[in-house]
Amino acid sequence: MTAARAAGLLLLAGLPLLLAARWARDVVPAARTTVIIGPPGTDSIRDATPEFIIFVDSLEPADLPVTYRFQLSTRADFAAPLLLDTLLEGDTVRVRPSRPLPERQQVWWRAFAITPPGTEQPASAVDGPRPIAGWLRLIFPNVPNGTLLDTRRPEFIWSSIDIAEPPGPWRYDVNVISVGSGNAVVSLRGWPDTTFQTATDLESNTSYRWEVIARLPTGESSAVSSMSSFVVTDDSSPLTTLLYQNFPNPFPTATAAATCIWFDLHTEGRVRLEIFDLRGRPVRVLIRDDREHWPGRYGRGPAGDPSNCDPLFAWDGTADDGRTVPAGVYLIRLRTPGYEAIRRAVFRGRG
Repeated sequence: MTAARAAGLLLLAGLPLLLAARWARDVVPAARTTVIIGPPGTDSIRDATPEFIIFVDSLEPADLPVTYRFQLSTRADFAAPLLLDTLLEGDTVRVRPSRPLPERQQVWWRAFAITPPGTEQPASAVDGPRPIAGWLRLIFPNVPNGTLLDTRRPEFIWSSIDIAEPPGPWRYDVNVISVGSGNAVVSLRGWPDTTFQTATDLESNTSYRWEVIARLPTGESSAVSSMSSFVVTDDSSPLTTLLYQNFPNPFPTATAAATCIWFDLHTEGRVRLEIFDLRGRPVRVLIRDDREHWPGRYGRGPAGDPSNCDPLFAWDGTADDGRTVPAGVYLIRLRTPGYEAIRRAVFRGRG
């Protein structure tokens, strides 16, 4: 047999295999990749109902319609119950949760796709974990060591994360609370904006806190209170002698090693400021009643000092002998002629 005839026979023998391979390539659909485009970035998601876009790359007309299964979970293993588990059909689909994602929790998501004739494509990569930001954040006045304001009608500013409508929009309840009495002096309900200015004057030289409750028509809500108090200042002499609530409280914090103590003195006189434990045993004397004090405001920091605290009127959790006291609740007592007041201070202890 000649070499040419042998080569021809081998070609004929292999022809069915070549045709079969070509048929398989032309008829059997190639595996695709399922892709999800989710919230951008890698940090906290600031959208309570983020949009997800899902598609399969390199689709051919014969691949349509595509059926997608999208899953959103607070667990990496996607164990039940899921935040969202839904079927969608189309070429490129978009989906949003119908209810807000839980604030300050981590979420994961993934998708599966099936193309005709019932071919299951590779699942998308699992994305996550991504934390959901807190729904609500107070902006001003809201600093850890307290805020001094020079207006009796302050403007309050806060923010909330984005949300689709429905389930939005957000509505806000705002309360401004007197620290001394514990009563709300301003109560606003169903406010649509993230800024609010009081329509009536607040008392000067009085400590206040404020809080906001963000609500949705679906019933979900989130409440946030100010980190510390604020005071409306008045350059005139104090109308009354007053011991304010110390701040920060509890202490120490990441930004403050001591708690600041403010008081106003209406008339000249001797002042004694001291710390006791809950059994009434003396711990520390901050001001001894051995000299007269002029009327005025004490404890405030110098202008431009972000701590708003005079270290002469601050307590760092140490006793008169310099030793650090145990963690617990302590009493701050101010005594002046005709006036005595006590405030509770919570000392967290030290490392």
